[in-house]
Amino acid sequence: MRLVTYFPLLAGVAAACSVTGNVKTTFYGVPDNDPAGSDAIAFSCSSRGFHAGGTGTYSDPLTFASKQGSAYKQCEIVYAPYLKKYIRNEDICAACNTAQWVDVFTGNSQNGGNGQINCENQLTPNAVQSVIRDPATNLAVDSKYTSSSAIGQNITRTPN
Repeated sequence: MRLVTYFPLLAGVAAACSVTGNVKTTFYGVPDNDPAGSDAIAFSCSSRGFHAGGTGTYSDPLTFASKQGSAYKQCEIVYAPYLKKYIRNEDICAACNTAQWVDVFTGNSQNGGNGQINCENQLTPNAVQSVIRDPATNLAVDSKYTSSSAIGQNITRTPN
């Protein structure tokens, strides 16, 4: 009988979010940002101002960049199940040529340069992923890695 009581509530929660598939997911950091060598971003969506970062929680999502005029709204928070992280559209990705492309910020490694870029390339999945738009605020988050920790410790991915 209690289950029947909660069905309308659950239906409302499920209707609030939507899953977007065919999302190309890549990574960028300080070495390959524009301008290179900085964590500057296009939009100020939080107390970080115009600096990329985040831990991946709903209250502190990781920065992601997307194509200007893409399907993602400026400062929109989505959930990336592939990463078990919340990510927020805070930057413009010049290389992104599709509306469903997210380029996730990985931070700045101690060594930087090509080592970090190689790591970003290794994190990039071969297959397209999905994101959850208008996500619930309490989805599982892998809190072990953040964009503010050293690269190689930042983000892990689940196998494709």
